[in-house]
Amino acid sequence: MIASTIIHEATHARLDVWGIDYDETIRYRIEAICLRRELNFLIKLPDSEHLQEEIVHTLEWYATKQDYFSDLNNRERDDQGAPEAFRYLGAPDWFVRCAMWLIRRRHARASR
Repeated sequence: MIASTIIHEATHARLDVWGIDYDETIRYRIEAICLRRELNFLIKLPDSEHLQEEIVHTLEWYATKQDYFSDLNNRERDDQGAPEAFRYLGAPDWFVRCAMWLIRRRHARASR
């Protein structure tokens, strides 16, 4: 699974080097490319059927939920996931509140 994730993220890096921005209008296509690269890698590995099935399922789900990758949805997921991640890492509540204030402020500036 770790190697598969590295393949996925390395594909993002390669596309970025080629000048393909992670723009909202093509984000689904970029994710599909990265997932297919993962799948091509996993096909060569023994006992990877379960991961292959997960990726195929994810590709199918993404095809029907392309708005999942919109800027608005990404921002909402960040806003929901950040406090959980901070708490998981043991950050005190005052830090979580401060960090979330900064994140919301950054989002507000970006949407101007």
